[in-house]
Amino acid sequence: MYDLSMEIEVYKASLPYMMAAKDKASSLQMNDHGPLHAQRVHSSAKLLGMLFDLSSHEYSLLLASALLHDIGMVKDRKTHHKESYNLVKKMCDQKVLPFDENEEEIVATLCKWHRKDYDKDLVDEVTGVRVGLLASLLRIADSMDLDYRRSTDYDSRDRIVEDYYSDQKQHHLGVLNILALRVVVSPVEKKFEIFLDQFSHAKGQVERLIDEMLGTQLAWPVQIVPVHKTLPNQANVGDGEKKRAIIFSYCNAHGLISAAISKKQFEALGFETEVVCNFEKTVSPRRFWKEHLREVDFASYSLVSLIDLHLAEDFLDGVLEVISKNRHCAWSYASPLAGSGLDIQRMIEAGITVSLCDERAMFAGSTLDSDSIFWLKVAGLCNFDDHIMFSIAGRDEYLISRGLRYEIDKGINENQGADFFENLVDQVLGDDRDSFFESSVALDNDIKKTCIEHEKYGRVLVLSESEVLGRSIYDYIYRAMDTVGVLPYSGEFAAPYAVYPQKNKYGVRILFLSRFNDPNKAYPVKYFTSYTPSQVGSTSTIWQSFKNEEDALQAISETVERINHHFDERCEKSIESLNFLQDDE
Repeated sequence: MYDLSMEIEVYKASLPYMMAAKDKASSLQMNDHGPLHAQRVHSSAKLLGMLFDLSSHEYSLLLASALLHDIGMVKDRKTHHKESYNLVKKMCDQKVLPFDENEEEIVATLCKWHRKDYDKDLVDEVTGVRVGLLASLLRIADSMDLDYRRSTDYDSRDRIVEDYYSDQKQHHLGVLNILALRVVVSPVEKKFEIFLDQFSHAKGQVERLIDEMLGTQLAWPVQIVPVHKTLPNQANVGDGEKKRAIIFSYCNAHGLISAAISKKQFEALGFETEVVCNFEKTVSPRRFWKEHLREVDFASYSLVSLIDLHLAEDFLDGVLEVISKNRHCAWSYASPLAGSGLDIQRMIEAGITVSLCDERAMFAGSTLDSDSIFWLKVAGLCNFDDHIMFSIAGRDEYLISRGLRYEIDKGINENQGADFFENLVDQVLGDDRDSFFESSVALDNDIKKTCIEHEKYGRVLVLSESEVLGRSIYDYIYRAMDTVGVLPYSGEFAAPYAVYPQKNKYGVRILFLSRFNDPNKAYPVKYFTSYTPSQVGSTSTIWQSFKNEEDALQAISETVERINHHFDERCEKSIESLNFLQDDE
């Protein structure tokens, strides 16, 4: 039976076809239909799947179809859904895809049904798989790929589109004016929120999403959230005691950006708003849920927002108990690591409004001003977990994301005061870009002076433990990859994968990382690691924790071996010990 452990085989099979699909779409001056589009659809399908009681088999088949749904674009645009069906069947006959006969027909049908007519109620008689439901989820996930990431190079070819492919112009303008989309689920409603600049341009994309939802189990309202030059002041004057809101945010870059955007919206609504983002309370999500949330007196608050604080299942009961005792508050929760569908359902039943989204849209509230657009994009670039985001990095957004991460890591290393993060929140609120530009330059200078020792094992760098902490470690690892160079015959990094272990009092924590010059050709590191329940990350970055060095060594060795086997790379050396870890003092 097919499961997620076999997904790399599906990814390998789909990638050359999706590269060709990208070329085909580009030749017609269309929006992206390549590998990154497939991965964004894959991400949206994961989010939607959390809201339904899918079996693990159904979930795995849904995500496989997300990677394969557009492979038929290699032949023809108008009938590519039918060609996707034929190609899946052909690759199964050739034993390229790992599906049995029943799964082959289901996945092929899902690919054919991602557009045009389909039966939303079909259930496979042999397996019990709800093919119609999965097709509905795939069609909506496909329609959810409607923001600016889908047309990154329009500015360089707008004249060509204007002169020869004018029918595609509106599609480009549509996605360029859509900033983000999220699914918001509460005890009383489920809805899609679309944050956009100019509705007149984005109307077609919004209507397509609505059309796909009609008649399915996801026929939910779509709320259009326009961008204002400045937020309209909706505070009621003279209503007596001022309303109060509190925001708890994790101490990372996209967490504090989301806190800043949330605070701005709450204050425009007339709430006196407190942000808790500091070393004592929210630097450790586990400690926050276990200790600090229980210590807060919520009697005087009306709104409570929880941002990017990963909620492990073993703390969920205690959190829900706190919420049940404070029903007078409106609770909201947003994290790109939202957990299982069961966890989400329990949170919703307890009265929490849950936002399913990526790092760009974790803020609370449903209004944006023009400054927030910039910071929304920066938030997406502050996490290296997803190379999909870096394919659309603008220069200023990229540099400021680096500078902000560097400031955070410096503050941690220097044991700054408890209000350090909250001061950074105020800098974001004040749109203070210059200081973060300067910090990005300072980071470059530090990287030049600091070289983390590393050893190359085929296509993988294994780095020694370093005193560099926090998210800036990625920049130092990138520097190490640069020193190894690129392969002259392919232009790709000689070592596009890296392993970075750290010891702590609980055991060993390992960062597995991948980096490719062309994200469309990337094989994310997630496909080479053995899944563990404690891992954090998505595609380009996986963090795993192990209780002892022996288990960590085995995980590293197996991952390095899988990567080199994939690239047919000879590597005579073996990793025999974790001598790249620092000894405990």
